[in-house]
Amino acid sequence: MTTLTQQLSTTFALAHRAKACSSSYKRMGKALGGITNFGGDTPFTLEQVLDVCGLSDALWCLRCTLPDQEAETHRVLCLFLADCLERIEDHMADARSRAVIPLLRRRAAGQATDEEMADASHAAYAAAYAAAEDAADEDAADAAAAYAAAEDAADAAAAAYAAAEDAADDERKWQAKRLRQYLTKED
Repeated sequence: MTTLTQQLSTTFALAHRAKACSSSYKRMGKALGGITNFGGDTPFTLEQVLDVCGLSDALWCLRCTLPDQEAETHRVLCLFLADCLERIEDHMADARSRAVIPLLRRRAAGQATDEEMADASHAAYAAAYAAAEDAADEDAADAAAAYAAAEDAADAAAAAYAAAEDAADDERKWQAKRLRQYLTKED
């Protein structure tokens, strides 16, 4: 990862034009001393957004960074997506989905064409659609057995839900930490 000479930033004006969520927009404004006092065209960093508003809003703000940061924004997004996909790569049953990871890294380095990206996108959608169809078929076949074991399934589902919530929370923490690394310094 390369050290950024200028941190990825946005402004209230850019966020407003991109139709930012009003509650997050106001929260960020309050944190910076008021939108009018801070200035609608004064840059603030995506790391500040991450600190004040959280991961989802910081990722959303990648759509409205300063115009001169477009290339770096795209690079950070590609690398972050590749990192996140690598964490679930073992769960990707289809090679078309796994092929996106090195392609994203190549794209971040400026070595993948728009055509390659479009082809990979179509292949990944096809893989996801095929996986969804397979899951639906399996679910339909398992429905009768699941119905017969409803009480056991409910207990197991509650335990699985709690574990999934913990895992999701851990994943969000990892993603926020990883995004911060891309936004702030070399790793």
